[in-house]
Amino acid sequence: MKWLSELDFNNNETGFNEEQTIAQQNNGKQMKSIQTRYAQEYTNIDQLITEKQLALAKQFSDIDKDTRDANKQLFAAKLRVAKTKQKFEPYRKLTFKNFIKTLIFNKAA
Repeated sequence: MKWLSELDFNNNETGFNEEQTIAQQNNGKQMKSIQTRYAQEYTNIDQLITEKQLALAKQFSDIDKDTRDANKQLFAAKLRVAKTKQKFEPYRKLTFKNFIKTLIFNKAA
């Protein structure tokens, strides 16, 4: 058995470096192969995401427009109700009971 001082570490280190280099090259080749194989799929997915984002943006825009239109109609309806209430305010106290009192007692209630 050789003692540690007698072992040739330089020779083993060179072999390790060569194995590491070969493994890295194989890894790089595998990586390129995978990237090439799925590159078209990635592109299709990106295009699909872009299309869906544009479609959603259009839907949001349409919904916003519909909401604005509904709010305008609601405001107009509320304004008509307020004007109608104001128009009929003088007649608010006009009830059948008050009408009868006026006829009987000849005075306003």
